[in-house]
Amino acid sequence: MILLLMAWVAAVGVTGWMQTLDAYWGVEWLEELHEALAYGLLALVGVHVLAAIVESWHYRENLIAAMVHGRKRALDNAPD
Repeated sequence: MILLLMAWVAAVGVTGWMQTLDAYWGVEWLEELHEALAYGLLALVGVHVLAAIVESWHYRENLIAAMVHGRKRALDNAPD
């Protein structure tokens, strides 16, 4: 998911930058593509957040906190 999000952010950035160039200034299809990519990015972020919440509930572990500080609890059933 992170690779998809990074690629999508790059696509939004590139299409936004292209709109500043003389060759693409005011080109309608590029503006529409940029807008669609931006709304798609918002949808992907929403899916990612929802999946993190669902998986936190499923595994009974605060995965969002683990993403912030980088630590997770050890497995309870680790082999001896």
